[in-house]
Amino acid sequence: MKHRFGALAMVAMGSFLCGGWLLNREPAGEANVQHQSRVLETVLSVIYDHSLDSPNRTELFENTARALVSQLRDPYAELLVGDGYRQFNRQMSGTGATVLPSGERATGGDATRIPATSTGVMLAPAVGYVALHTLSEGAAQELATEVWNLRKQGMRTLVLDLRNNPGGLIKQGVQVAELFLDQGDTIATTRGRKASHTKAYLASSAERWPGLMIAVLVNDGTASSAELIAGALQDHDRVVIVGQPTFGKGVLQTTYPLGGEMAIKLTTARWYTPSGRSINRPRTKSDSAVADRRRAAEVSGARFVSHDGRRMPEGHGIMPDLVVRREGYTPRERAFLDSLGSSYPTFRAALSHIALNARGNGEVVSEDFEVTAEMRARVYGALVERGVQMSPELFATASRYVDRQLGSEIARELFGEAAATRRRLLADRQMQGALDLINRAATQADLLRLAEESTAK
Repeated sequence: MKHRFGALAMVAMGSFLCGGWLLNREPAGEANVQHQSRVLETVLSVIYDHSLDSPNRTELFENTARALVSQLRDPYAELLVGDGYRQFNRQMSGTGATVLPSGERATGGDATRIPATSTGVMLAPAVGYVALHTLSEGAAQELATEVWNLRKQGMRTLVLDLRNNPGGLIKQGVQVAELFLDQGDTIATTRGRKASHTKAYLASSAERWPGLMIAVLVNDGTASSAELIAGALQDHDRVVIVGQPTFGKGVLQTTYPLGGEMAIKLTTARWYTPSGRSINRPRTKSDSAVADRRRAAEVSGARFVSHDGRRMPEGHGIMPDLVVRREGYTPRERAFLDSLGSSYPTFRAALSHIALNARGNGEVVSEDFEVTAEMRARVYGALVERGVQMSPELFATASRYVDRQLGSEIARELFGEAAATRRRLLADRQMQGALDLINRAATQADLLRLAEESTAK
C-alpha cells in the first residue's frame, strides 16, 4: 500500500512540475524538485490530517492524481484505476469491448477472446473482404490467416475494412502494414522527448502477397494505429483508400504501471507516415466527440505535402484517394425508427419470423433475391399482431430500410452468415465506391489512377 501511495505521489509531483507548481518558472533543478516534492507532500498531509471533510487516504491520492493528469496539455492522458485499468488490459489483449464497422459493440468476458478481424468473405469471384476491428494482441496474425483463406478461394483483390477501428497496439499496426510491404520499407517514424520514443519502424520481412490488389475502407472512426496502417500503405502506393477522412490521432501513447491495478497513460511521441506527414489533428480535453468527427473531415486551411504527384493534407487525418460519404438515415427512416422506440426488438423479432417462414415457402432460391412488396407487408402485419401501433403510411416511408434489414435476415437464415455479410456490404455506399474502381482496374496502379480521375470529376 505504501508503494502505491508513493507512485501516486510521484504522478502528482510530476504533474505539478509540468504545470508550474507555485507559479515557479525557474528550471526545475534537483534542489527545486526536492523542495517542490516536500511542499506537495506537506499539502497532502495537512489536508488529510486537518481538513474537516477530508477523504480517506486512498481517495485523497487518487483524486489528486486524477486532477493533475486532467490538467496536462495532453488530451489522451489518463489515470487508469480499478475497472478502468482492467478494461484497458482486456482491450489490448483482445478480451474486452470492440466496435464493429456497423457501429455495434462486441464484448467478451475476462477469458473470452474477441477476434480482431471478421471472418473473410468473397464478395465476387476474385474479390475478398475482411474487416480489422481493433489492433489488440495477435491482430496481424489473425488478419494474415483470413487473407490466406481468401487467397485459397481465388481472391485477387482484397477489400480491407478499417472503418471504426480505434487502433490499439502500435506493434500490431506495424505488423499489419508489413504484411503488404517490401522488406526494408519505412512504415512510420516516431519522435518524442526521449531517445527511446524516437525510432523508425521498417518492414522486417518480404511482402506476403505480391501482386494482390488492395482497397482500404476508412472513416472518421479510423484512428491511431489503424491510421498508421492506412498512411503507410497509402504513401507506398500499395492501396487505394476509399471513404471519409480519418480521425487524426497521430500520436504514440505509453502506459506506465503504478503498482496494483493502476497505471498512467501518457502521450510520449508523435508518429509520421513514410513521406513525413503528421496526420495528428490537435485536440483539447474539451473537444466533444461530435466536434472530433466534424473537424476530422475538414481540410480547408490545411497544410498540404506533395507525394508522388498527390497532394495530401497534414494534421487532418488520412485523406482517402476517393472520398465517399456514408449513407445515413433519411428523415423518414429516422421518423420510423423514432416511432419504433422501445419496440425495436419487436421489429427484429418480426424480421426473424418472416425469415423463418421464407425457408419453407420456396419463394427465395438464391442469395441475390429481391425483397418484394408482399414480403414487406408481412413485416407490417407481424408488427401489428405484436401490438406495435404505427400507421401504414409511416411504415411505407421506410421501405428501403425495411427491405435492407429483411433481406439481410432472410439471407442469414437461408444461406448463412457470409451471405448476409455480402448482402449488407454490397448495399454499402463506400463499398460500392471501392468495387466500382476494382471492377474497372487490372492493377494497383489502375486503382490509384481511377480514384484520381473520379476525384477530379
